[in-house]
Amino acid sequence: MRKARILAVDDEKDILRGLKELLESEGLEVRCLENGKEVIDTVKNYSPDLILLDVMLGDSSGYDIKERLNRDITTSSIPVIFLTVNNTLRQKRRGLKAGAADYIVKPFDPAELIVRIEAILTRRKFYENMFMRDPLTGLYNRPHFEKQSRILHTLSRRYSRPFSMAVIDIKGLRDINESLGFEAGSYVLKRVGQIIDSATRSMDMAARFSGDEFIVLLPETESPQAAEFIKRIRSKIEKETYSYNGEVLKPRVSAGSATCLSGELELEDMFSMVDMNIHVGKIRGRKARNGSVLIIEDEGDIANGIKLNLESEGFSVRHILYEFDEAVEYIKKNESKPPDFVILDLDLGGILSPDLLGLLYSKWKETKVFIFTGHPEHLEHYPYFRDIVSGAFTKKQLQELIKTLKLNVKRG
Repeated sequence: MRKARILAVDDEKDILRGLKELLESEGLEVRCLENGKEVIDTVKNYSPDLILLDVMLGDSSGYDIKERLNRDITTSSIPVIFLTVNNTLRQKRRGLKAGAADYIVKPFDPAELIVRIEAILTRRKFYENMFMRDPLTGLYNRPHFEKQSRILHTLSRRYSRPFSMAVIDIKGLRDINESLGFEAGSYVLKRVGQIIDSATRSMDMAARFSGDEFIVLLPETESPQAAEFIKRIRSKIEKETYSYNGEVLKPRVSAGSATCLSGELELEDMFSMVDMNIHVGKIRGRKARNGSVLIIEDEGDIANGIKLNLESEGFSVRHILYEFDEAVEYIKKNESKPPDFVILDLDLGGILSPDLLGLLYSKWKETKVFIFTGHPEHLEHYPYFRDIVSGAFTKKQLQELIKTLKLNVKRG
């Protein structure tokens, strides 16, 4: 069971030292700050269960910090206990009106402080278990996940920050339930939930999304890191020994992820991307039968979605190139090893690609090139080119592209 996290903020080192010793002796995890300017970033990265906040800090006011926490939906619900030497009714009212869970005057009785902290944490835990947690696994439930995913998506769009979504689907539970009863399946789900919870960071949020499906929100995480998380969690789940009433159970795992780099994808698109990617474990061993493809695309989530869909249809994706210069270098180095197809984003980080097209045609004369763009006004530069997908790159357009690639394979 994870220890409750307390963030203590006070500009007096002796008080911080005493708080740390006291709280840790009670089995709590403590992080200390001596100034107010680091509080907001620390709260977002550390995700404390409760904040002890001095009202009068050297560089800021505790009231101002609480107001800033209140303005951010991801931090507004974290309980705050104000610590202050000011015992006037006016100051107490101001603190409680700001939304503080409690208001304690210095010097305080250590035993009383512990009792107040435990009371607040107990109320918070009761609320979480009652309304936010899945009763079987102890992970967050679907309604809370949906709320948090909307919040994270909003922050991603506002501050241009990446986040990823990882889905872990447990297979074989139906057979386990039919042969050994639902208690055996529940045992597997509970153990998998524990494994997922132990593998996540403090800033991540793991939830049971449906009967046999788990989902994890990964803030500040791009596609390569999300893929590594999927690989690590799959390995841990599959290597675990599941023994129930003398029977060794062997559930299987399907997993996939999607990444939103700066809010450019809607949540519905991310779920669609996860659906596309969920079959990654099933297609790795399939033999390519439809030819090789090079993808040149600067958005990692789109590139990976194309890659996984092509692989599931029997294409071999040779490489993904994200930058103009990288693509030029790759083409020159692999002149004698052309792919069958190239899928090219017309606008690589703001650089139009006529020179890249010219290089492709001169080096790989037999390779079929397909380009797409979200800027139809650029198409006037390519009046002679027919294989163009214009507009935002959607799942439907991806299906049409794969259909076209298959037709070209047959013609070849």
